[in-house]
Amino acid sequence: MKRLMEKIEEIFVNEGILSRIFPSYQPRTQQIDLAKKILSAICHEEHLLAEAGTGTGKSFAYLFAAALWALEHDKTVVISTNTLPLQTQLMEKDLPIVEQVLAQMGYDEFRYELAKGRSHYLCKRRLELLVQTTLQTESPHRNLIEKIWINSRDLTYGMREEFPIHIPTEIWEEICGDSDDCFYHHSPFYEHCFIQNARKRWTRAHIIVANHALVFTDLALKGANENGVLPKYDRLIFDEGHRVEEVFSRFFERTISLPEMESLFRTIRLRRLGWMRTVFDEEHLKEIEEYHRQIRQELQPVFEKLAEELSENQTKNGMSTLEPVMELIETPIPFPDGFEKPISDLIEYLQVIAKLNCSEEPEKRGMAQLITRLESIAQHLKFILNCSGGQDWAHWIEKVPPLNAGILDPQAEWVRLIAQPISARTVLSDLFASVPVTFISATMSTGNSFDFIAKRLGLDKYAHFIADSPFDYRNNALLVISETAPDPRDEAAYSAFLVEGLKRVLSLTRGRTLVLFTSYSLLEKVGHQMQEWMDNEKMHLLLHLPNTERDKLIQEFKAAENRVLFGCESFWEGIDIPGDALSCVVLTKLPFANPSDPLVRAKTKVIEKNNGNSFAEFMIPNVILKTKQGVGRLIRTMEDRGAIIIMDSRIIKKSYGKQILASLPPARRGKIKQVPDYVLNKNKS
Repeated sequence: MKRLMEKIEEIFVNEGILSRIFPSYQPRTQQIDLAKKILSAICHEEHLLAEAGTGTGKSFAYLFAAALWALEHDKTVVISTNTLPLQTQLMEKDLPIVEQVLAQMGYDEFRYELAKGRSHYLCKRRLELLVQTTLQTESPHRNLIEKIWINSRDLTYGMREEFPIHIPTEIWEEICGDSDDCFYHHSPFYEHCFIQNARKRWTRAHIIVANHALVFTDLALKGANENGVLPKYDRLIFDEGHRVEEVFSRFFERTISLPEMESLFRTIRLRRLGWMRTVFDEEHLKEIEEYHRQIRQELQPVFEKLAEELSENQTKNGMSTLEPVMELIETPIPFPDGFEKPISDLIEYLQVIAKLNCSEEPEKRGMAQLITRLESIAQHLKFILNCSGGQDWAHWIEKVPPLNAGILDPQAEWVRLIAQPISARTVLSDLFASVPVTFISATMSTGNSFDFIAKRLGLDKYAHFIADSPFDYRNNALLVISETAPDPRDEAAYSAFLVEGLKRVLSLTRGRTLVLFTSYSLLEKVGHQMQEWMDNEKMHLLLHLPNTERDKLIQEFKAAENRVLFGCESFWEGIDIPGDALSCVVLTKLPFANPSDPLVRAKTKVIEKNNGNSFAEFMIPNVILKTKQGVGRLIRTMEDRGAIIIMDSRIIKKSYGKQILASLPPARRGKIKQVPDYVLNKNKS
């Protein structure tokens, strides 16, 4: 290990290899220390929780540590990200530089690969089938499918983004890889299959870049004694590690709704999967449709009753029945007695068909997977309605109307039953027992402690490290706190305060400001009230509403200095706008988790049942992490300068405010009148 540590120094130090290859590279002590800590954890087979402040250069730190160890020992390290932009950065920007540096050090065989799920790759067999079907019918997509067929010959990796033409989602779903419709070695294209060839490349790689969902897919398959997606790997690094618990819960969730069930039977009716075309004839489809009718007949009243109860509760609470709503299921709901019989009868019928018509392996596998999906309908319904899984699971009902919903539309179609695991320990314990894991993020600790995130992940024994940001916050960032803000629980007074307060802030910044909200309704309300004033002040207001594209809003925001962006949810993290385009970040409210959210309620209830304090043990650590993420949007480079404004006086009036402030970067506290010095006079120090 000593020799590898020396190589880390050789790479990162002043006038080291990175500096010689890239003269603009700025050595950072924090980056070197972080790389060494990650390398130490890798070598000593330790789990590691690491926080790397903005500007540390964490990706190079873990990439060089992982690459050196993998090359020296001929091993494989998986790097998992949560977002596509970071994955793209690693593959297209960072890893080519790592490769260039390693070549200078005599490592000529460094191999890295991008791993994605099946649905990202073209399936040649499914494309050929679609082409043949299109030629036999008057399809409106005929010209497009012909272009796809022609362009498919020039693909290198077979990924959707390689096509020079736009492929609509409904077409891509007909031709992409699908585990339910894979013929494996029985496919005539197996030797030239994009998916199989990708997996062969992964087995030879030192570094595999994946995402959290793919890692969990692999973990679930191997846990069920099936072949995984990823090859055997020796170390795992989760970047954006603070999102692992959220992705875990979403990945292992169980859901059921009428539209989901209809989608399955539509697939059968249209014989969309290749194996179905040789197994089901018209008589089979008629019989299956009758079973479908019986299942729907049993299930429909359940969802109608749930929709009716949700609507009644909305009306009692003064809400519109066209608003989205979620309710936790805390006591079992009666299960429809006759529901299981038509499903079991259908499964028996399919098993008879399988004996007669499924002679080939793809047909047998396809039918088995279809039967499993049908069984899961009953299993999931019982699991959710019976509140199964104990305190490790949250169960809830949600009703989400479509955009064009009307008051007389059948609301049963909008209802979805959901169960999500709230304890990662049950699944991740197997992962921790099999491979050393590093979690790294800019926001992992609360009060210099990793206890909160470690407990949420189910990690008992681990090394930890904090690399502070190298940025000069004291001289380059101003922190202003609204001391006279009303209590946010008084919505009318608080929204009026925000409107007037933001006018004052924006009259000083003249744009280049990101305003972060904790709810879309407040964002929209304040935005509409300020629109006329913004127009008169010659500033352009951009609103992040539920169906707007984040990337498009960011590009519009960066296009001119007079832009002001009101953002919610995803804008609190993962936004990287360096330079003058963003000079002020406003937090309208401390981002406490919504106590009515089913997952939040379930997690806090578990803490209370164990005689804990859910506010201190869950709500406060969460708000600290989220506030750090929001504040972190401002200073992105050594040269950046600007103002952070928190318009929630609870941060100085409540006892917990000290914990939040102590976790934030050390910006200089000041007054609103000083904002122009940090926003307009960028060179003033």
